[in-house]
Amino acid sequence: MKLGRLRLDISERGFDPLHDLPYDLEDWALVENGIDLALRDRSESLFSLGNGFIGVRGGFEESLMAKAWERHPFI
Repeated sequence: MKLGRLRLDISERGFDPLHDLPYDLEDWALVENGIDLALRDRSESLFSLGNGFIGVRGGFEESLMAKAWERHPFI
């Protein structure tokens, strides 16, 4: 099922979670074009599953907690 058809099906039911996303949606890609600190928690959650590693959160690499998650990533 393509994203366009899925979006139509959800919209027909009166619920469209993709409508207000501050990200560009492409085929199999979620793209963030800038940093909005008010949406940092949401961005971190969305990108944590799509960064190519299991067990590595999608937070900022410069943070102190990043080292705790990057110690033994699964590839």
